[in-house]
Amino acid sequence: THEELRNAFCITAFAHNRVVFAARLDLPDGGLTATEVSSVTDYLVPIVCQQQTVTDVVVIGYGHAGQVDQVLRTVGQAFATAGVTVRDLLRVTGTRMFTITCGDPACCPPQGTPFDPAASPVAVQATVAGMVALPDRAAMAARFAPVSGAARDRMRAATRRAATRLGSLLDAGP
Repeated sequence: THEELRNAFCITAFAHNRVVFAARLDLPDGGLTATEVSSVTDYLVPIVCQQQTVTDVVVIGYGHAGQVDQVLRTVGQAFATAGVTVRDLLRVTGTRMFTITCGDPACCPPQGTPFDPAASPVAVQATVAGMVALPDRAAMAARFAPVSGAARDRMRAATRRAATRLGSLLDAGP
């Protein structure tokens, strides 16, 4: 959920309007020091730039201006220095989005642009496709947790049976 992303920033990298990389990094409640932001960009920018011909990026910070705006600007500058076009730097706070690269109040109001993440075209398409958002980060982590107990024993037994069967098929030849 967008509330779950408070104090985080996300990078979406594109190759000619096709997403080729996305990453999320949590920010501590007090934000990052300039040294910490520099370390993050020194690590992250080369990784992003190694992806399939990255042409541009969008960087989104989740949290209040004092916590994320300077991080966004520093990360954006690091990408620009690396020769990657920064399409936009956005800050999301609650249900408002702020474009911090635009100073024109006619298109980017200082009070932000309201939005409803549940009604976005992406959310609608995901719902139609049967994709359901997990309730929180812990639920996502649980999907990748190792199997344990009786389920693990059954998984090991099934793997042994499959390996034995594969061996007998290979021994039998074509």
